[in-house]
Amino acid sequence: MSDLSAVETELLDGAGYVVLPDLITPARAQEARSLVLAALADASSAGQISFGSIVSRRNGHDHLGGLFHKGRIFEELVQLAPLIEIGEAMLGDDMTLSAYSVRVLNPGAKPMGVHIDYPYWAMRGPHSVRPPLMMQVILMLQDFTEDNGATLVVPGSQKAGCAPNPEQFARAAIKVAGRCGSAILSHGLLWHDTSQNRTNEPRLALLLNYSRKVIRPMMDDTASAARFGIPPSACQRRRFNVAPLAATSVCRVARSPAGYYRQRPTASATGFKAAINSAKVSGLSCCGPSDNAVSGDGCTSISRPSAPAAIAASAIGFTSDQMPVPWLGSTNTGR
Repeated sequence: MSDLSAVETELLDGAGYVVLPDLITPARAQEARSLVLAALADASSAGQISFGSIVSRRNGHDHLGGLFHKGRIFEELVQLAPLIEIGEAMLGDDMTLSAYSVRVLNPGAKPMGVHIDYPYWAMRGPHSVRPPLMMQVILMLQDFTEDNGATLVVPGSQKAGCAPNPEQFARAAIKVAGRCGSAILSHGLLWHDTSQNRTNEPRLALLLNYSRKVIRPMMDDTASAARFGIPPSACQRRRFNVAPLAATSVCRVARSPAGYYRQRPTASATGFKAAINSAKVSGLSCCGPSDNAVSGDGCTSISRPSAPAAIAASAIGFTSDQMPVPWLGSTNTGR
């Protein structure tokens, strides 16, 4: 069995996540980290940090979008050969980039709230682990430690196929620590959360969400295209065929005509040969939507109730682009 096959099997049938150590060098991670901190400082001094904006702050968490406008390195990080190859194996060679952002856990930041990833939180469960609809990548822009907010996961929870059970999560969750430049890849159904940052330094992670082409991207509206979209210059510099979808903020990631992704760098080989962190859990059960989970606007991972079942097209008469209605009396919508 090839290393690529082993990664795909682990994401689907194993722990639901893998760690690729040293996917990028610490120097590259530090470059991205410095650009993010500078952008946040500029936004803060200009009074541009607000909930729901391109730069938002909530519960000690900062969220920064529009990364293609922040530096060329962010164009390159979303096109890393190992991520493209694994993503295509999981989601098809026409997969899309659904969301792309940085999450900052400031000193003292509390957990975000246990959740599964889009599009699953916007759908009525139970869900099937196959075919996978989304793969998330958490790229560590510094060491993830026991104290600075390392990601919490419940290994194997993607197989439950439902929204997280907070009590079960509290009992079974483990922290995933790693070196700067490493990456956590996970199935969209994996139960996960941030842990508390008990240090005096902010903890930064780059979040990349790849999805199947049939899934509507998270950042898919004309209003956000100018803020989150890909500048023409970025498309001209592409290493893969990265092209904007019509009037949206999303890019399509596909194989280069020249087959560039076959020229895999050392980091790719290192990642695929890494020992896959796995553990088995039992006793997971499906649970209904909860209004108790914490969520953040503009995040690539949000815990919210599922949307109600769709109405047949013949019963509508016309279609429109609008948000799902609140589910069963909840104050939250599906997105």
